[in-house]
Amino acid sequence: QGRTWAGMSLARMVELARWRLGAIRINTSLSLINVGYDTDIYFGYLDEPVPDFTLTASVPFQALLPLGKKVVLELNEIPQYRYYLETERERAWNNVFGGRVHLALEKFYIQAGGKLSNVRRRLSPEMDVDIREKSDNLDGTILWQTSNNVSIAVLYGYARYHYGEPGFGGIRLAETLNREESYFDYVIYVQPSTKIRLSVDGQYGKFTFTEAAARA
Repeated sequence: QGRTWAGMSLARMVELARWRLGAIRINTSLSLINVGYDTDIYFGYLDEPVPDFTLTASVPFQALLPLGKKVVLELNEIPQYRYYLETERERAWNNVFGGRVHLALEKFYIQAGGKLSNVRRRLSPEMDVDIREKSDNLDGTILWQTSNNVSIAVLYGYARYHYGEPGFGGIRLAETLNREESYFDYVIYVQPSTKIRLSVDGQYGKFTFTEAAARA
């Protein structure tokens, strides 16, 4: 997997995978978060508190397929269910799906991939708006290991966000939140020891709000 620290991390991830199915390495688990009883699931937004028992369950799944010693294909699937015992309208299915290709050369590490996300969430504690956020994401990384202790990386990211129809105060939230984001990062990594890695990051980002009302 080359001599870059990113390539060596990729090799460890493949080697330490929990299960094997032929050449495919698989990791999966059951995750439970936000488990408990909440005295007010709306954070005091309504006149009367709404108590409820909640939990969020997900089963993250990762598949890794090495193609020789230099290339690894990766797929990730994260289905999630948000459960409320009494407040049925807050229950929701969410899902995040993504894929990447990793190329680990002697002194270079290259990664490119994408992700599709469809998640229902509360916009903020101050706004009682349950909104579904859909996003399409692309990202890429080129890392050059200039020496044993120093490496330089250029990262690119793109995301397009789309929100549903709920409004707040007579305003369609999609008109103010639908947007595209893109950024470039230039990062210098310095690793004085195997347990310490320092970095300096410079970023240029661009945000474009896609609804005409937001641009007015």
